[in-house]
Amino acid sequence: MLAEPSYIAESKWRCKRAGMNPQAIPDPASRLSDDETQIRLVRYGKVLTQMQTFSTRLTGTLQDVQMVVALTDECGYVLDLYGDCAVMKELDQHGIGVGVPLTECGMGTNAVSLTLQHQQPIQLVGADHYRQGLHAMASYAAPFSYLEPNGLKGTIAFIVPLEHHHPILLTLVTTLVETIEKQLELDVKNEQLNQFNSMMFHTVRNGIILTDQEGRIQELNPYMEKIISKSKEQLIEKSVFELEPFGRLVKSVLQTGKEIADREIIFHDDMMQTTVCLFDALPVLDEKKEAVTGVYLQFRDITDRHQLEKQILLSEKFTAIGKLAAGLAHEIRNPLTSVIGFIYLMKQKFQHAAERRYLDIIDQELSTLNKLVSQFVLMTKPSNPQIRMCNMRSLILDTVELMKSQAILRSITLETRVPDEALEVMADAQQIKQVLVNLIQNAIEAMQAQGVVRIMLEQKDEYAVIRIKDEGKGISDEHLNQIVTPFFTTKDEGIGLGLSISYRMIESHKGSINISSKPGVGTTFTIQLPIRMTNA
Repeated sequence: MLAEPSYIAESKWRCKRAGMNPQAIPDPASRLSDDETQIRLVRYGKVLTQMQTFSTRLTGTLQDVQMVVALTDECGYVLDLYGDCAVMKELDQHGIGVGVPLTECGMGTNAVSLTLQHQQPIQLVGADHYRQGLHAMASYAAPFSYLEPNGLKGTIAFIVPLEHHHPILLTLVTTLVETIEKQLELDVKNEQLNQFNSMMFHTVRNGIILTDQEGRIQELNPYMEKIISKSKEQLIEKSVFELEPFGRLVKSVLQTGKEIADREIIFHDDMMQTTVCLFDALPVLDEKKEAVTGVYLQFRDITDRHQLEKQILLSEKFTAIGKLAAGLAHEIRNPLTSVIGFIYLMKQKFQHAAERRYLDIIDQELSTLNKLVSQFVLMTKPSNPQIRMCNMRSLILDTVELMKSQAILRSITLETRVPDEALEVMADAQQIKQVLVNLIQNAIEAMQAQGVVRIMLEQKDEYAVIRIKDEGKGISDEHLNQIVTPFFTTKDEGIGLGLSISYRMIESHKGSINISSKPGVGTTFTIQLPIRMTNA
């Protein structure tokens, strides 16, 4: 007969010295209450779930072995027992159940207390136990350590009748613990990865849509809701094919399995604001990489870049025209001044109405030409703004009052939406007023009789935002790209400098003008002015 390992003999000696009766059934005073047990079960929930999953598979392969699986915490308290009913009943008769501490001082020499003490797998067979009631049992325990933020330690133990003892059970419980630890570690990494993916999905400045193989929307992120001006609840399980202007492209990806990349798409929201995106559509394949199971859609917001490119292009145009204007205005104005002077002298000489009529016509045309040259110079190089603190709310209301007479002639209503309190902005009030007059005049002229022109003001971050929205016929995308180009106009009358001059004035304020339009719906001009100018 093999001698007991020294740690078993030492444990029994300590129990004997403490006066523990090996024949008595322990009645531990420190047994956990039901509430305390439940609290610890919640803490050990992930370990318990994995233990039940893997041990169920294990016991399924050992159908002839009567076995109970036990989970204990780092103090040896039994948190869960499940398995063979007959073995469970016998353990209960010997004082072992949920909430009972399997400590040496309470239960005597046992596999759990020795495993926690030595932090290694241990088996006790029959008389290795101090309590005689457990001599008909064999027990095998292995320690685990689950390094969550707070760290969890404890044991998993197998308990079988003595006739079912086999040394391989110690190997099996050790392997079970290692498997659970690896699975829990993998779960933590997956959870971290899922949290990272979720954070990226919900915070990235790209719109994202996921569809199934039928084109039904399965998921979309908040930025996509913003781009498309629809909520997630409105779109989930709806067909992506109905969404324009990209639905038909998604259908092509599902049918052919070919991806689409860097397709420029323009969205308009309810406020007629424009968002320019680069659109990518990637097929999602099954595990065999054969069948398309859905589509991943990505919309990369390039609105800022698009606006910057337009501004650079316009700036280049204005620079070229400015060089031309500098020389042209000088060459035209010198002889023009002389001609205007001579016409004035001739009008003084000829007093008869019939004689003055032609001179008056010439004078008017020369004045128009002189005004055109002045506008041209102003457009190419506007005067520096005279920056003062001005009340933008009052400025808008005064300008609207000034334009009401023109609106009334066309049966058009000017509607203002401004804050109740003053919005103070560092700006040149006269230049801003000129811009507002120009844009409101354009809005009135863009509409047929009747309708509403809305002039709105709000503060957004460090900017004063002014929107002028009409209900006119709108502007086509082709014309929209040229709208602020000098000398471009869609009007029967006009020379196409008004918007160019307005653009340059706002640019000199370090601000911006954005134009969005839908044919048949209307046009919105959005002006952004920094409330505090720097390096003006």
